[in-house]
Amino acid sequence: MPDNSRRLGLKVGVMHMGQPVEMGVLTALFTVLYGLILLVAGKLVLKVMISIGGGLLGGYIAYLTMLRMGFGTLGSLAVFLLVFIIISLVSWFLFKIVLSILAAAPLWLIIAGGLGLSYSSLPALLILVILVVLLYIISEKLASVAASTAGLFMLYLGLSSLVNPLVALTVTVIALLLRIYLYVAFKW
Repeated sequence: MPDNSRRLGLKVGVMHMGQPVEMGVLTALFTVLYGLILLVAGKLVLKVMISIGGGLLGGYIAYLTMLRMGFGTLGSLAVFLLVFIIISLVSWFLFKIVLSILAAAPLWLIIAGGLGLSYSSLPALLILVILVVLLYIISEKLASVAASTAGLFMLYLGLSSLVNPLVALTVTVIALLLRIYLYVAFKW
């Protein structure tokens, strides 16, 4: 079957290693802007998104449940608001617990299996609890690192669409060094 995409005026590109991703100028500028926001205040953005998203999800589930139980629209909305507030307040805590458990499970399987422990034995379960606690303690830092890494990646993608990829890489490395300076100097 012949390829008619060029004849029809469709822009078809194959991405190769080292070739920048093609995007429009406005999209690239927004990608750079959001990358900078994530780089500087990524953990705050993540906390807000998780709090609002968790609150909306919990409130919506409560709203649907109350509608089915016959509370009516107004009563269900009141329950939605109450659950939204409560879940918004605890969702960052729950997110960190779930993240810690998900990160600890594969490590635990490797460590317990490597030591030859039965997964249901007390020492193996103690290792799991210790891993979950340790990962919970460092989860704030991991969230900051993940958000900053995503911000750097978005910054590079946006810049490489606007300028030479080598210039984009240079600016991204400078932004990384500035981010490290902000953390070391101001714990920010």
